Amino acid sequence: TDKSHTALFARRMAQLDTVHAAEYEAIIARLDGKENAAHALVPKHTHYYRADYTLHVRPHYTFDVRMVSTRTARCEYGNGENLKTYFMSDGCTNITTTGDEYFNIFPVWNWTRIPGTTAPQLSPIPMAPNDWQMPGTSTFAGGVSDSLYGVSAYAYSDTLTGVHTAARKAWFFFDNEVVCLGTDIRSTASAEVNTTVNQCLLAQDKPVLVRSGKAVTVQKASTAHYRSPQWVLHNDVAYLFPDGGQISVSKQTQSGTWYDINHTAPKDTVHQDVFTLNFDHGMQPSGATYAYIVVPGKHTADEVEEYRKHCPVSIVSNTPEMQVVRNKELKLWGMVFYTAGTFKHKELQITVDHPCTLLVKEDGSFHIADPGQTQEDIQVSLRLPASSKKTATVHCCFKNSGIQAGATKAYRAKF
Repeated sequence: TDKSHTALFARRMAQLDTVHAAEYEAIIARLDGKENAAHALVPKHTHYYRADYTLHVRPHYTFDVRMVSTRTARCEYGNGENLKTYFMSDGCTNITTTGDEYFNIFPVWNWTRIPGTTAPQLSPIPMAPNDWQMPGTSTFAGGVSDSLYGVSAYAYSDTLTGVHTAARKAWFFFDNEVVCLGTDIRSTASAEVNTTVNQCLLAQDKPVLVRSGKAVTVQKASTAHYRSPQWVLHNDVAYLFPDGGQISVSKQTQSGTWYDINHTAPKDTVHQDVFTLNFDHGMQPSGATYAYIVVPGKHTADEVEEYRKHCPVSIVSNTPEMQVVRNKELKLWGMVFYTAGTFKHKELQITVDHPCTLLVKEDGSFHIADPGQTQEDIQVSLRLPASSKKTATVHCCFKNSGIQAGATKAYRAKF
């Protein structure tokens, strides 16, 4: 889409919605190139619990996640349009620092490697039984937010014939990084399964660097495979792999047509240079995992190494029962409980009696949400390092919450 068209809509909205005119003017200035991509952006984190969508904004980057549940519909493909969209609903992520990372990439995209998704490499791309309003099959999809930070979780499970793939996926959002975890990855599909970290336009003026023992440059027109590299750097975004894994890095010219995804579009062949980064889980994995940290704003190998050596986040758990990340600088814990249970780490102990997502501060305040939107109350018991081994129990009210069943609630434990 031409940016001028988007700017035109923003100009119309500035006239219609005068209360927010300044925000639209800032959008127009960014689209017109009069201001940089960070202009007028302020830190913000929002989970749209009615839409299964998360948006994380920082002045130097944005990161969003698109999920689908039994309460929402998969991306549609009616009228001969959006024909390869099948996996787009299943944890798709969008990582931008300039806004041009995916501009017109779609005719050449490998649609089994949509950023953020865990998917079998099927050909042709599956199509949902219904082209419109096809609900998802996952009941646990949602997130918790305190307006600045957040955790989103997705118990992905696809039983469509030929796909038969599942995973428990979570994203932990902080100021300078997003931690992405996957566990319990399993599939009976007759194809290799990948988790795609990113697939975007190749930055022609910047090398792709990989540190696996030492920093090396990935050559053009090649795909390189690494066992547990420490990090990859492309277009000022670093990707760290704290728990290793089999990683593929590709710099390839890819081709396709707009007609392949939209039968009203031209059939001319389009060529684009594309960067792809993914985990290889192999054929029919059972219990596979992944972990990666996205760190925008890193320009050199030295900057990435400095971050890696002093990384403020630690992955404390990545199991089918719970996924937990701590940011020691913020003294903030992000947690996903897929079942009732207890998390223990040194003097910290947290018990919940229902599945949920949590943001816990070490002063005893916390935010909680129910991605299953069960409208069941949740009891949380906390023992914190500063609580002198005392335990506080908080009754979190979600019963009869109606359309707000997925909303975040804030509480403070009293010891």
